[in-house]
Amino acid sequence: MAAPAERGEPVTGMSYRYSFPRSIDPESVKEALFLALLAAESLHGRPRVRLETLFSVDEREGTCLIQAGTEVGEHLARIFTGFLGQEFGSEAFSVQVVGGDDPGMGVGRDSLCTGRNQ
Repeated sequence: MAAPAERGEPVTGMSYRYSFPRSIDPESVKEALFLALLAAESLHGRPRVRLETLFSVDEREGTCLIQAGTEVGEHLARIFTGFLGQEFGSEAFSVQVVGGDDPGMGVGRDSLCTGRNQ
């Protein structure tokens, strides 16, 4: 059975929505997210990260959404926030806590790596 991220299922629970100005290249955001995924895999192992995280990057809107309803998702969000702060400065982006009934969620790691967004 495929993980929720691979099935494109909507997320429930708390999420973080990151917003970026147009001056930040979306590819740089994807790279920071990919590095955060690698770090989360170092902590929790690849299978657990694949099963317990959902995220999406919307290049047109300049946003990234990470579901943080699990320990792994929370760690991914913390690591990503730290990487963004180091790369762009803490004032260069904003983070908002949102509910999980956002239909825009449902893209997982494979979509990020191949550049496909919903």
